[in-house]
Amino acid sequence: MCLKNYILSKGCDGVSPSDLYIESLPGIETELLNALADEHQKDWKNYYSDVQDRAIMTFNTDLRSALLKEFKIKSVLSNTRQRLKYEPGNITAAQKYRGQRLILDDFCDDEYTTSTLRVFHVNRIKVFLETAQTVTVKVYDLELQKELDSFEITDQGWNIIEVYKDYTAYDLFIGMDSTLVDPVQTKLEDCYCYHSDMKIEGYETESLSDLTGVQTNSTHGVLVDLAVQCSFEPVICQNRNLLGRALLYAIGVEITKDLLASKKASRFTTFNRERSEQLIIDFYAQYRGGPDSRGADFEGELPLIVSSIVVNESDVCLECNHNTKVVVWP
Repeated sequence: MCLKNYILSKGCDGVSPSDLYIESLPGIETELLNALADEHQKDWKNYYSDVQDRAIMTFNTDLRSALLKEFKIKSVLSNTRQRLKYEPGNITAAQKYRGQRLILDDFCDDEYTTSTLRVFHVNRIKVFLETAQTVTVKVYDLELQKELDSFEITDQGWNIIEVYKDYTAYDLFIGMDSTLVDPVQTKLEDCYCYHSDMKIEGYETESLSDLTGVQTNSTHGVLVDLAVQCSFEPVICQNRNLLGRALLYAIGVEITKDLLASKKASRFTTFNRERSEQLIIDFYAQYRGGPDSRGADFEGELPLIVSSIVVNESDVCLECNHNTKVVVWP
């Protein structure tokens, strides 16, 4: 979630990545956040974490809906389902990570160009262990040198990890720590595959933090069912510097909703209901557009973002809607 903690409270340690603080909105104070915390949240930090999650969920939905009015986004570009088939291996345990490397290739076509909207959607990770033991399976971005997920498996035989998650990466490793594992042989030809823009290979490395690993003929007992799909998530994350003010007002809307709904007796939640109702109208006008509580009309930060987006007309993930203009992401 690349937008989490992009806008901080002044009570937080450190500098806000966006240079925006929630207290810059009229009527919002750290003491107010603390007053709105319930018995489970206990303090303003936990409350602000929760209200961010709600605001980001709403913001992502609103932004995607607005983008879909401009463009139709394709779903699956390619997929692979690897069969549960293995052979006894002659490879011994070693202090290495072993598994699969998945690389998004440039899309080669006369009509379409490579898209930055592509993501790996992993359905299942399937790992075979000859003996019952605790083994760590990792999903790792080799390009950015960042761990994206980690799972533990313990069972003898096939361990099926249900993932069903998108990973925004161009160079992805999925595999296990084989320090104590004698891997079996699994081969990529034993799969039902269609992947014109994805390269899959067996891979092993002593360290995931560099690219000194080597391609292997076996995936070492690690199989993956996945697809390359199209998503607006990469665009949102790569351009979050453009989204700060819209997100600021989206969080403000959620806080004022809580303020109006709160039954807690405090000087913040009861001091002026009329003022709170004005604030939510004002924040919403700044966020989505329309008149504020004084009748002044705003175009809205969210529509301004969408109108400034520039995309390549030949992007393989997009189809321009017939009744809309083509715009470009700066």
